[in-house]
Amino acid sequence: MDWILVWQSLWFIAIIFELLWLQNKKDSRLIYLLACSSLFYSLHYLTLSLFAAVFINALDILRNLCGVKFEKNIPVFIIFFIVYLALWCWVYLITWEATSILASIGTILALTAVFYYRGVKLRALLILSNLVWFGYNFLWNSYAGMLSDTIMMFVLIFWIHRILKKKKNSYSIQY
Repeated sequence: MDWILVWQSLWFIAIIFELLWLQNKKDSRLIYLLACSSLFYSLHYLTLSLFAAVFINALDILRNLCGVKFEKNIPVFIIFFIVYLALWCWVYLITWEATSILASIGTILALTAVFYYRGVKLRALLILSNLVWFGYNFLWNSYAGMLSDTIMMFVLIFWIHRILKKKKNSYSIQY
């Protein structure tokens, strides 16, 4: 049995969690689903020995759970920001994986989105985060990562369109 293929297929489970976004309207549920997908992405990157992405995704699980509970809490946000920067420095010094800066930038964009924004702004910042992660996955030939980032961006665009359409319809009904 090809264990690499088995481990690489973990991205598929992460995609399932992302596709569940199509079923929900609540921002908190979206963030919880991000935590679940981060777990499987962490395992996926472990198979590729991309340790910056492994540690960042593992920390993302905690970040997403705290982002719902401590929304707009500056001290908790700063703690996560410092931990992410320290983690990036540590991984970079150990692996000399220069592209891990992309993973860190994408993660800090998602950190800001999860702690400070909801609705369209949350999803727009997550699109930017996924765009940066797409670049990271492209540089490391993680086709599963690129595919899941693309799917996530389409799902987020779909929800932005749906939210804006709903706001437009509710606005036009009032007048």
